[in-house]
Amino acid sequence: MEGALGDTLSEARAWLDWIGRGEGRIPSAWSGRFADTVADRLGASLAPSPDPGDLVARPCRVPAGTWHLGGLKEALRLSPEDPVALPRAQYHARWLAHLLDREDADHALRVSILIPVHNDAEFLPRAVASCFAQTHPQIEVVVVDDGSTDEPEKALAPFSRSSGPGRSLRVIRTEQRGVASARTTAQEAARGEVVHFLDADDILDPEAVERKLAAFERVPDAELCCSRSRVIGSTQTRDATTYRGPDFGHGPCPTRDLMDACVHRYAFHTSTVMLPRWLCMETGPWNAELRHGSDSRYWFRLALRTTKVIALRDELGTRQLREGSLTTQSWDRARSRPVLFLMALVDLLERPERWTYLGPLLARMRRRARWQLITQGEGDHLARWREALLERIVLLGDAQRRAGLSSRPVLVLIREHLVAGACEGREKAGDFLPRFERLLTAALVTAPPIDARDLRFWFGGPGDPHPPKQNGPALLELLRRVDAGARRGHLLLAQPELEELARRAPDGPLALRLEALGRAPDLVLGRWAWYRIRTAERIRGAMAALRRGLRAGLRRRWTGRREG
Repeated sequence: MEGALGDTLSEARAWLDWIGRGEGRIPSAWSGRFADTVADRLGASLAPSPDPGDLVARPCRVPAGTWHLGGLKEALRLSPEDPVALPRAQYHARWLAHLLDREDADHALRVSILIPVHNDAEFLPRAVASCFAQTHPQIEVVVVDDGSTDEPEKALAPFSRSSGPGRSLRVIRTEQRGVASARTTAQEAARGEVVHFLDADDILDPEAVERKLAAFERVPDAELCCSRSRVIGSTQTRDATTYRGPDFGHGPCPTRDLMDACVHRYAFHTSTVMLPRWLCMETGPWNAELRHGSDSRYWFRLALRTTKVIALRDELGTRQLREGSLTTQSWDRARSRPVLFLMALVDLLERPERWTYLGPLLARMRRRARWQLITQGEGDHLARWREALLERIVLLGDAQRRAGLSSRPVLVLIREHLVAGACEGREKAGDFLPRFERLLTAALVTAPPIDARDLRFWFGGPGDPHPPKQNGPALLELLRRVDAGARRGHLLLAQPELEELARRAPDGPLALRLEALGRAPDLVLGRWAWYRIRTAERIRGAMAALRRGLRAGLRRRWTGRREG
């Protein structure tokens, strides 16, 4: 019996190796015999381990072996013509082979470290040396020379094409098309199941790759792992002593919600990111039209698909601040940033399930005159996305509900955040602003009315986090409609839902009305309730006026004494 089990296990390992090498077509069906054997071998010994103190993550509820078995089954069901099918099957198969035999270095996952370089030959050897110094046994380094003139091939001459067992280096030379295009070329050329991004002037600590793979093993359903990095050097605008890196576990942390992190601030630095190669292929190329900010755009696209992120609080690399790097080119960043925000806005408008993130994004667009830059900027790329925004506004007003939701709160948010802040420089905006405001007004007229589902979506339920304060205009519009319906005796929600809504509503007279509405036994306000509310509002207003008058009088008396 043991001999038969051993033979079946050997066949299962050979089959996993065959998939991991990507030889031939992917089998169209999963062998139940191999699946049962692998599952029995892994057993309960690979149950989820408690997270170490440095790992910030939402835990996975199943062991790593069970997760990767399910992932491999799903990958093998995909069509062989699907470009993601093979790399995804390879990823899960290599993980299973590693879990079955941890001591065999040949079964370790292959990690491709991708380095775009443009005239950074001075720093490139240090970066490549840090890659070859990794404690992980399987490392491939892919360097993409983006039209450099300082001959990075000569700088890499000390590194042979195969620098020891499990180490390889490939250099790909292209015309200068930008860092985004170079990263796309690198990830398409990578052969590993996992990729790690690295800039030419940054370096990795020796245990960086191994520790991130260990984090992936502890949280097998994670799709992206990042970490902190120490910062050295300085520029005219930044200094290592004042640099504030990501604070994982607090605020808009990408491990909780990557979209929330993207709309509030920069999620993480590129040289700390590791993710499966199949996810790179599913996400697609980096946006080559964005000279600056292509990394932010890439993280945003990953957030749209609800990518699960885990993070290590420890510093596992070194980032160098220096003059002449892409980060210091503030003029280019100011030109690319408006397009970046505009693309994010159009993407969110196309995804109704993500509409609650519009408030924070619109608030950031309004700050620092970004909306003015969008309306007044020039360039074909910006003009195309402005037209895409106008088309999306028209679609929002076509009186059809999307995912069961009304577009009216979204249109209210756009009107309050953008139209109200577009007063300056209207003469420089051409015909875009008048068209935008005209289409927005027409869309508000024809947008479908709200109902109970809209209220639940925007306000959430018991235990849900409170809605972002930047969504206030849309939420107040919803509450006004609830208030108007209550005045006519038409209610959108039942009493428990109204009580929850009153608890979560903003403070003010509207909250008082909702509170009284929740207390009404028949859910219809009588005259006594409206009288009490109006009286309370008048008393509150009178007291506020009295306090303002007293403060003004005291101020005048104090000023008169000083002048006397």
